[in-house]
Amino acid sequence: MIPSKSFLVLFGGLIVCCVMGRCLTSIPSVDCYIVNLENVNCTWNCDSDVSFSFSYWTPDGVPSSRKYTECPTYQVKDGCSVGCIFPFHQGNRFKHLHTSLFHGATQKNQTHDMRIDVKLHPPQNLTVLWNNTTGDVSLWWNISGPVKDTCVESMISYRMDSGTWQDLKELLPASTSYTFAKVSRTKSYMFRVRSRYASHCKQFKYWSDWTAAVQWGPVEPSNSADISVKKGLYVAFGVVALAIILIIMVRVLLECERIRVIFVPVVPDATKNLNDLFYDYGGNVEGWVQISPELRDAFKSDFNETACVVRETATR
Repeated sequence: MIPSKSFLVLFGGLIVCCVMGRCLTSIPSVDCYIVNLENVNCTWNCDSDVSFSFSYWTPDGVPSSRKYTECPTYQVKDGCSVGCIFPFHQGNRFKHLHTSLFHGATQKNQTHDMRIDVKLHPPQNLTVLWNNTTGDVSLWWNISGPVKDTCVESMISYRMDSGTWQDLKELLPASTSYTFAKVSRTKSYMFRVRSRYASHCKQFKYWSDWTAAVQWGPVEPSNSADISVKKGLYVAFGVVALAIILIIMVRVLLECERIRVIFVPVVPDATKNLNDLFYDYGGNVEGWVQISPELRDAFKSDFNETACVVRETATR
């Protein structure tokens, strides 16, 4: 089957378009959120070397007015645009944001509900204060930017020694301080704080980033450390004392004959008292004991007994 002329023209145009880099490109989705009521940050993925263009518009009270504004500041990564930052105007607190991301003749329009998409800056000046009288640790921090403190809630996370981070279940609305009652004096603590718009104003889904962690403690050495140090001292003292006692005993045994006999008794040499038996009598105990001939003869038998032969006959 021979392809039609229109198909060949279409196929050829597609090839030329691809060669010139003008093929239709897949446009990614755009995510936007307001940063600390100061700027709007919109981001998208860029998996190729294609650089996208971005524009936006917000309702200004005129329904028919849709004037798009070109992005003033692009975020670029590896030569590809991945985001846009533009100012947020307090006087125009829009509920919806309309964005357009495009490349060549291909574009993707989206509408974003910005009423809950607000992300605050991390709290600032996190400070730890220790009350030596009560044993309490107090945290203090500040909320930055044009944000009312009454509409901000905070979360505290802490870590003891080298353990894992734990978040307080209690959220702190309209507060920039918190007190930990009677903390351990022998442990090290790390604290950090983050914040977001409180639920009594409107529940926002973005938490700020955590503050830099602040360390406190310990103010006293731990009991386990004291025990290990004391145990080491006891062991060292015992080894030294045992060595001294051993040296004294060796010196006494070498110089004092009477004491050495008590601890190391002398085993008598049997050969000194049995020289006659071994050398004069050749080990003959009877001769060495000097038994009289009469007594020796008394133990000898003076009769002979004939042998009686016993034979068993086989029965048939």
